[in-house]
Amino acid sequence: MIGGALLLAALLTLGLGVLLDLPDAAMAAIAVLGLALLIAGALILLLFWRCTCCGRVLPGTLGLEHCPFCGFQIKDD
Repeated sequence: MIGGALLLAALLTLGLGVLLDLPDAAMAAIAVLGLALLIAGALILLLFWRCTCCGRVLPGTLGLEHCPFCGFQIKDD
């Protein structure tokens, strides 16, 4: 699940930027990187984490076996 990994990386990057005492330019670079990862992860989840039968966005639950909207069986490979 690439989208979820990007969201986690974004949170870790932003958290690291807050914890470290860095110069303003480095803090700005970390903030931009974190926000870019956050946006990329959210877009990937919204565009690709969908039911293949009805096309609706699935809830972000790992181990989802059936689409909660149409009941289609989801293969979690």
